[in-house]
Amino acid sequence: MLRGLGQFFCRLCGAPTLQSLQHFLNDGEVASAWATAEELLRSDRSVLASLEGRASLAVAAAATGRLETAVQLLEEALEPGAEFPDGSAEGLTAVESLHERLEELLMQSRGDGDLFGGVNLGVDPLPELQVPESWTWTLQLPPVAEFVGPVEIRWNEGCERGLFATRQIFPGEVLLVSRPLAVHSGVWAYSTAELVEQLLDACRNSARTRCQLQCLTDGWTSRAPPTLAVVSQALWPQPDTLPTEPLGNFLTREVLVNVVDRNSFHVNSKTAIYGLPSMINHSCGNVNASANILDPLGDAILFRAETEINAGSEIFFPYFKVSGSLHRRRERSEAMGFCCGCERCRFEAEILPGTKAAAASKDAMDAFDNKLRDEMQELRDQPKEAGLQSTMLLQEILSHTRRVASAIDRAWREREVAWYLHLALPLYWCGVWCTQEQDPSLWKCTLTLVKARCELLLQMVLAWEYTDRHSYDHLKCCYMLYLAFMEMTRLPLSSNHFWVPLVHHEVPLWRLEETPEPAQHTTSTELYASSRLRCETAFCEKFGVGSDYLCLGGSHCRAAALMRLPGLFQSSASPSRGSNAEASEDISEAEREERRKMAAAKAQQRQDENMSRGVGDKEKVKQLQEKNQREEVLGRLEEQYARLGEELPMGVRLAELKKLKELQADAQAAWT
Repeated sequence: MLRGLGQFFCRLCGAPTLQSLQHFLNDGEVASAWATAEELLRSDRSVLASLEGRASLAVAAAATGRLETAVQLLEEALEPGAEFPDGSAEGLTAVESLHERLEELLMQSRGDGDLFGGVNLGVDPLPELQVPESWTWTLQLPPVAEFVGPVEIRWNEGCERGLFATRQIFPGEVLLVSRPLAVHSGVWAYSTAELVEQLLDACRNSARTRCQLQCLTDGWTSRAPPTLAVVSQALWPQPDTLPTEPLGNFLTREVLVNVVDRNSFHVNSKTAIYGLPSMINHSCGNVNASANILDPLGDAILFRAETEINAGSEIFFPYFKVSGSLHRRRERSEAMGFCCGCERCRFEAEILPGTKAAAASKDAMDAFDNKLRDEMQELRDQPKEAGLQSTMLLQEILSHTRRVASAIDRAWREREVAWYLHLALPLYWCGVWCTQEQDPSLWKCTLTLVKARCELLLQMVLAWEYTDRHSYDHLKCCYMLYLAFMEMTRLPLSSNHFWVPLVHHEVPLWRLEETPEPAQHTTSTELYASSRLRCETAFCEKFGVGSDYLCLGGSHCRAAALMRLPGLFQSSASPSRGSNAEASEDISEAEREERRKMAAAKAQQRQDENMSRGVGDKEKVKQLQEKNQREEVLGRLEEQYARLGEELPMGVRLAELKKLKELQADAQAAWT
């Protein structure tokens, strides 16, 4: 209503004025603002005689994609000898601040330098513009520029449009950055209607938005589908203008509902529609790009290459989490209106069934679904009573994971091994949790326990390498593996040669042998260096930062902070049907409480069985509980002790170590 009154007031005044331009900017009608700016430049060039006038023109130009024009307008104002009636210190500071931001945007639009790491990922806040409070129209300045890298739209083998590499692309390269056509925050049930209204409003005031939406219809309206040349021109960054024709009956609400259903990106509590990113197709196993939603930057979406992409290869990223069986993934994709036929899906449908490996994987997951998951949940709910039960659970998990690994076909490629291991990932996560919650005294030595953790994490890292590389889960596994090997190097006898059953950069260690050759042995120090390099490379490629910025292992390590950035790992291009299906899988509080009761009943039943066999003798249980409490105190001290190894300068480290040793001795004496 207010926007309509603003438009009416501006048009009632007749000739365009600087105030009418600023009104349009404040209302978000940037195409109308630029049309007013052009009329002002033709009819009354006095607008260029003031700093505020030039700043208003520059913001209108930048908001409609005319960054070079915007920079030029302010460069002229900052030339030596330039004088303006409103040339106060505050005005000059404001123009300099705007000019600096516009130059950054122009460089981003050209892909110059490393411009999409650091600030633009939300690691550091975007600096505020130093402008007067009355210049509210500067809020229309884009927080990030749109950018298109070495990609183009082409037809793929399935006669579908897709995004392809125009040259060889290396891991970490930015493929494209796109701002949303519409965004809605809130309950999904209301987002479709809200997005449709936003899109209709944008179509009335933006020729570029109208063209992009017409290209996203993909020919399922009465009109013929647009050609690739038309699609490319519409979806590439272009200066925006006012529409020259009425909206008509083409982009109706019904058509836009279909656009939203087929092209929505759902992140956290937001739903957004983008133009060019909608051309990227889904894959469960050939993923070579990742999508990051830049929350602090107007919900722009940034795509990076996660692997090396050859010229002419298609770019893929996952529309949903690609964990789980083929059946589950196909249910998700079919709910979105397509059926994934990637190499991984074909492997699981045509090669894996009927093999020894398929039987081993099925047995392992059946054991996890029917027993091991409930046992782990019981231990999580009652950590103080874990003791021997957690040890037995870990041993059973390791027996299953080792049978899964031993069933691998020697003829498989590494990517096929990864897809196969991915089927049992829930079991591996359970095993890693057990190794972290274990009482080391129940094992022969702590080294054995850490080795088990490394064994599981090595296989998990490989599984993510060929499915959803550089996703949150992949980075978390890489980071945990690095920490595990770092812990191993600090343990006694950890420098001895040992055998770790799975992937290594040089040797295909998943090919298990009864007696491995000496050349295939390695040391914990070598594996620590390899895991550190893998982890550092993954983080740097994912976030576009350098190793100095990441500071892996240092006192200012940013790995954990980077993994907590909002919107970086939850992005998925899934339609409303997919989101509803995902929501229907959420467990209600009543169902969760029922599961807790069932788990408690099973725990009591097993405890009774153990008591009858003599395993749960009351005196032994009491001793074990006391031992667990003692080890918990000592474990915390040891954790602090280990952390001091890298985090403190030498002088501080020695003093802190001395204090910790005294505390450790006191704690040991109190329990003996």
